[in-house]
Amino acid sequence: MQHIMETLVTDRTAEDVRQRTAKGTYNIFDMNRVEAVTAYLAGLMVALPEELRAYAEELGVEWHPAYDVPYDPEDFLLSVKTDWDVLDIPDSEDSRRYLDNIRALCGGLESNAETLPLSLDCLFYQDANAIENCLKQAAAMFFRMKREHIRQLSGTVDAWIRTGELYAGEMIT
Repeated sequence: MQHIMETLVTDRTAEDVRQRTAKGTYNIFDMNRVEAVTAYLAGLMVALPEELRAYAEELGVEWHPAYDVPYDPEDFLLSVKTDWDVLDIPDSEDSRRYLDNIRALCGGLESNAETLPLSLDCLFYQDANAIENCLKQAAAMFFRMKREHIRQLSGTVDAWIRTGELYAGEMIT
């Protein structure tokens, strides 16, 4: 099965639009895909702090504020719609929510959200590419940050072992 992040479409062209290919029109399949990726990434961001705390506990590492994620997980309890139907037409509120969710994810992960369109009205293929590319970059930033936090926690344990001290006053012989 294809990973949800691999479903993002970031290579639409003017030729796709002219020929009205699947990539050349923005429709419910695009809306549902983007909303699903948004929900997936937001869910990962909300779950990460507890996942890291559990990992630290498993390693026997006492939690320190330096291990905290650089965002508030509450900011990513997003409202998404993943059941767009052919009869659904996004109104200005839907458009704002859709794009604000993506801006929240990209901003929270310090990914460039500047190229996002202001609305879904008169969406150009470059705008559609920007929406999905922003999510792709945000996901890359998320997984990089997660790896860095795990490396930091693992490095703490490695440092204890290298210094010869597992617990205060206990030496490895």
